[in-house]
Amino acid sequence: MTYAMFIRFFTVAKAKAKLANPTETPWNHMIASYSVISPPGLFSSNRTLIVRLVSMAGTGYFYTMTRNRLKDKLQLMKYDPVVRQHVLFTEQKVKKGKKG
Repeated sequence: MTYAMFIRFFTVAKAKAKLANPTETPWNHMIASYSVISPPGLFSSNRTLIVRLVSMAGTGYFYTMTRNRLKDKLQLMKYDPVVRQHVLFTEQKVKKGKKG
């Protein structure tokens, strides 16, 4: 929750508490939307993949990016500082390490 969202929620909740009938306020939709907050990263694993773009120049240099799961594999021309020129980078999946 950002600071602005907190202030909005707090002022609306404070104004609602002062009313005789708090269910009849024009801010009901705001209170419902700000009071229930999903944790960050809850849905991100379903939509995106973390991929590693590896240089085709064979230098071992790589970029780490995220991409949409439904799109095709990434192939980008990016700068490789080892050979000091733009080369083709192709996608590889990031291997997840073991915990512990």
